[in-house]
Amino acid sequence: MSKEKSGDLKKELLEINKFIAKLDPLIRLKAFELLIEDTDANTTKSEGDTVKKGSKAKAIPASSFEEFLKKSEHKTPADALELIVAWLYSQHGTIAITTQMVRTLSNSSGLTIPTRPDATMRVATDKGKKLYARDPKGYKLTVSGELYLKEKYSVSKGSKPVPIEEKA
Repeated sequence: MSKEKSGDLKKELLEINKFIAKLDPLIRLKAFELLIEDTDANTTKSEGDTVKKGSKAKAIPASSFEEFLKKSEHKTPADALELIVAWLYSQHGTIAITTQMVRTLSNSSGLTIPTRPDATMRVATDKGKKLYARDPKGYKLTVSGELYLKEKYSVSKGSKPVPIEEKA
């Protein structure tokens, strides 16, 4: 990438960050995804192929939370929490999962999760192995937790950066 393109990208990302920071924390993640999709749709590919706005040329599986929900079954609030964690893992990898992150996704999707998601994550196990470990910012998946999600939801570890949330 040339220095000029790199500079333009940095400016664009800073503008997006300023805009996202002004939004209600409950809708920041969705707004960020929409802005990225819009940016991707207007990007010119290297071979001169332009991706037209509105096309579904992206090959990222379960890129939207709604699509992911349609593919998976969730009967209890704990199942819904697990589903949210699986989606976060598929997008961002092993990050510190906060109660606010989980509630934001739950509210935006209409999923009912436990009143205390942190307590549910604290005691969650599979075959006697803990799925989460306490982290200063929330809870992180253990290796057993990662393997459990990969097997149950057929997800792979994501690497997208987590949108930065403004401290209130």
